[in-house]
Amino acid sequence: MSSFRSLRVATVVLIAGITCAAQASEFRTMGVRALSMGGAAVACPAPAYAAYYNPAALGLDDRSAIDISLGLGVADTGLAAHLDPLMAYDWNAAIANPQGSEATAIITELKKIKSTDALMIKPDAAVAMRLYHLASGVYGSAQFVVYANLDLAHINQTGLSDPNSFAFNSSELFLKGLGLVEVPLAYGTSFKVGESGTLCVGGALKYIEGATYDVRQGVFITSDSDQIRDRLTNADKMSSGFGVDLGLLYRTMEDRLSLGLLARNLNSPKFETVTGDSFAEDAQLRAGAAYKVSEHIIAALDVDLTSNKTLVTGYNSRQVSAGIGYEARIFAVRGGVTKDIEANGSPVVWSLGTSLGDEALHLDLAASVSGSSQTYDKYTIPSEGSFMVALGGGW
Repeated sequence: MSSFRSLRVATVVLIAGITCAAQASEFRTMGVRALSMGGAAVACPAPAYAAYYNPAALGLDDRSAIDISLGLGVADTGLAAHLDPLMAYDWNAAIANPQGSEATAIITELKKIKSTDALMIKPDAAVAMRLYHLASGVYGSAQFVVYANLDLAHINQTGLSDPNSFAFNSSELFLKGLGLVEVPLAYGTSFKVGESGTLCVGGALKYIEGATYDVRQGVFITSDSDQIRDRLTNADKMSSGFGVDLGLLYRTMEDRLSLGLLARNLNSPKFETVTGDSFAEDAQLRAGAAYKVSEHIIAALDVDLTSNKTLVTGYNSRQVSAGIGYEARIFAVRGGVTKDIEANGSPVVWSLGTSLGDEALHLDLAASVSGSSQTYDKYTIPSEGSFMVALGGGW
């Protein structure tokens, strides 16, 4: 079978997704092996994570696997550098004396903050399971976002007679959060495509328990910890829903090239907040390719085909992820890179991971770090980073 004909078949598999431009929620990386490859896994998911990255991969073989992972990520889009000076100023004194130097310093700092500046905390945990062509598990992920609600109308250094005086400034810190626990039931099967290769299709029906946090009344920048706790009380709300995922995977007959397409949350489940709003898990489309360079080396590439919303209003995400891995019998090392091409000024994030042990029992470790940094409280730290550990096995 010619490579040209194989490419034509693969193109047909992906063409429907390339024309889609729907809005969706930010794609979350789950599992150590995917993180170490920069998040590229749609065309080559780890066996236990097929239900999450591409249920069509369940149709490729009769493997079984289980994986337990725990991770934490932190990302700063520009807020951390402003928090230290803002919290050091005496806001009460500045409001009482808008013409003073304290007010001048605060106003100068407020003007530097962009509406998309935020601090994001992203914990996750998973128990991923696969039994032959079926898969399930418990996938837990959350995102908490601290961002500034800027009052740039009241920044005049004038007295109380001016309605735009800094004496009436109400700049605050807000908090949003969305935690999801997904329990999928996934199945995949395969079909021969003449002599060119194998086409797999799969789907997952997911029960989703969601917890939202929406502190719209704000936390004033000078608030102490007791005041912050009071504002967070009763800011959460639990609700449940269902999600539907579909996947396609094409693999050439020689098992070298794989092309995948994942459509997540096609029904766009929504989760209500205590403020009467809702956070939506909108439909999402992600394409991937993987190439087996040799018996031990594989390279992968994933691209978001949707522009994906985050909890920060106006800050959208669209990731391009790439990775390469070397896998021997009892040892593996992987590296990857991720770039958000939707968010202006987003850093390149590098990742590295390793596996110790064989397929029957292995320990996986991975970490990622951005190439850019922020300064907070005199310390220079990466603007984004994460760490994940997992214990898994297969048969």
